[in-house]
Amino acid sequence: MREHHRHQTLRRGAQLTVLVLALFWFTFAALSGAENGLAGFWANLPNTLPWVALLAVLLVSLRWPVVGGTLIIAAGIGALVYFNAWENLLLLAALVLPLVASGVALILSQWPVLGQNR
Repeated sequence: MREHHRHQTLRRGAQLTVLVLALFWFTFAALSGAENGLAGFWANLPNTLPWVALLAVLLVSLRWPVVGGTLIIAAGIGALVYFNAWENLLLLAALVLPLVASGVALILSQWPVLGQNR
């Protein structure tokens, strides 16, 4: 029973981390070009599409944690390449590492404990 609780905590913690990251970057992407008022906000809205996609992957992880975790790791690696994050330590620490760590945590939350049958 305690192992199940640990796995559940790991899974929910990873999903919460991805939710916070996606909402933060969604808000940043939506508002970063909105200095011209509502017209600037609407013009900048396409920049939020990657974060909407990450929220969709998060929904997948609610039902299928291993698939969602794999997609989240892929999103982290994609962000590493797309944003050239290996040259920017802040971006690496604020975006890529939490995504990859959350994806790994989601996969590990489904890993069977040695010596136990599910």
